[in-house]
Amino acid sequence: MNALAIGALVATISIGIATGAGYRWGHHDAELVAQKAQLTAQKSQMENVNRAIRQANERAAEDAEILRASEQVRVIEQTRTIIRVKEAARHVAENPDLYARRLDACGVCLARSAAAGTDPSACACGSDGAPATATRAGQRH
Repeated sequence: MNALAIGALVATISIGIATGAGYRWGHHDAELVAQKAQLTAQKSQMENVNRAIRQANERAAEDAEILRASEQVRVIEQTRTIIRVKEAARHVAENPDLYARRLDACGVCLARSAAAGTDPSACACGSDGAPATATRAGQRH
């Protein structure tokens, strides 16, 4: 072989080695960049998940506080209701004569008139205190 052919062969082999090495280095660099981007994305996702968990815990704490306060109000109101019912029952037991009577329409009218301080003659009661039996035109009997 002549020197020119050997030089061309050496140049071709050198170019092939350089191209192969450049390809491998480029491929390696690209893998590193891709891995770095993947790690960055995973960190971002983890931060988003952690933030979501933190917000969910905060809202759960707020909800628990609201439920606790609501339960306290319910217990207080239930206790007050029980006390009022017991007081009313005791009052009725101590004053049976007040609650054994029932008023008819005339008695209700007279009681309202007395409570309001108006003239009881406006009530449609008969002379004996019974409701008047006369009906107005158009009313049912």
